[in-house]
Amino acid sequence: MKIAFLYPNSPISPHKVHLAWALSIGAKPIKTPKGIGKFDVEKLKNFDILFLESLYCLPFASKAKKKNSDLKIVSLIADTSFYPEKLSLARRLYFKFSRLDLVDAYITISERIRKYIISYTGNRKVVVVRPFSELKFSKKEFNEKMKRGFEKKAGLIGNKYKVEGMRIVEKMSKDMKDWDFYLAGSGSNFFKNTKNLFVLGWVRNQKDFFKKISFYLHPIKIEPFSVSSLEAMRIGSFPLIYKEAGILEIVPKKVKQFIEVKKLNEREFEKKLKERFKDERKSKKILKELYKLSLKFRKEESVKEFKRKFWKLANS
Repeated sequence: MKIAFLYPNSPISPHKVHLAWALSIGAKPIKTPKGIGKFDVEKLKNFDILFLESLYCLPFASKAKKKNSDLKIVSLIADTSFYPEKLSLARRLYFKFSRLDLVDAYITISERIRKYIISYTGNRKVVVVRPFSELKFSKKEFNEKMKRGFEKKAGLIGNKYKVEGMRIVEKMSKDMKDWDFYLAGSGSNFFKNTKNLFVLGWVRNQKDFFKKISFYLHPIKIEPFSVSSLEAMRIGSFPLIYKEAGILEIVPKKVKQFIEVKKLNEREFEKKLKERFKDERKSKKILKELYKLSLKFRKEESVKEFKRKFWKLANS
């Protein structure tokens, strides 16, 4: 079968995880406009399956399917488009006229997304495949970090969509002046250095960022998964994650209670941070459990699961 991987013209597309999945099934990457724009549909005429990174690609896939009724469309939903708080009138209208009925199956990255899109998908199949982290952390690096005592250092890494969460970290730095806080990634460009808030900007080696901090903060309101929290688990930076993140779906209940923050404000994160810093022995025991969990979501395992579920959808 000939497969095309359609991804929208966007600075964040294609995501490295999605591209790895697409290449694993032999798909040819093809860039489309983001929802509206000129696109030569003839480019798609010789393909049997169109794998979409986003529904922004659906208008062009739909035109191709109208010309070839045997064409199959499998769409990835890895963002927050269907979250109730994100469903603006404009977005509802876009989904209404995008011909969702022409999509044969969907792949999501969390159970929460799957739950939200079911009301739009009719009897189409929807499966969940978890993403992975490409950062390489060895067991030796993890053990070395465990031997060190906790330091009063915490941080968050992310793009411009994480700015609101970074504002919470900024407020924490003002309340906890005996701690050092670090912001990294393109989202940190909106902030300025202070005596205990260090703005790193884009970092070439993210491993160095995670090695620097003892605690990883993730006060993000809407997060489909949170690969960065997975990376924190792998290197041994204790994660504190707001309850809505998709990654918490994979964390056992006995561990989840120690890393989940149920209210999205600096006070709640400060309280949890102080608790986990104070009980270092228990926190490191939890980190060892999280490390074992993170090993289940390496690239090899994720790609293998994706291929198995994709071909099952394609052949059904």
